[in-house]
Amino acid sequence: MKLYVYKHNGTKRYLDINATSRQLLLDKIGNTNFILNDEDFHINDVIAEKDDDSTPLSMVVGGALGLAGGVVGVIAGGIIGGLLGNSSTESEQIKVESFNMSSL
Repeated sequence: MKLYVYKHNGTKRYLDINATSRQLLLDKIGNTNFILNDEDFHINDVIAEKDDDSTPLSMVVGGALGLAGGVVGVIAGGIIGGLLGNSSTESEQIKVESFNMSSL
């Protein structure tokens, strides 16, 4: 999960900090207001988004690991990798929604 704010010119600026809620973000930065690149923001301005989708990468890794099992192993490994990647993507989406619904 990545955290960002919209700068006053409308572009995204990503934060180099991780937190699963705005309360935890407050605990890490120590104040509800903060300055980023000479612009003032409030913790409620911070938005979370998912990292890039990991499902295709998981399928490739699973398929590569399945090479030892031949064609069937590649197919099975790709399916298992895809399922694991999809599960982590769904889990991350829940974390993103939870952060975005949190407030102070």
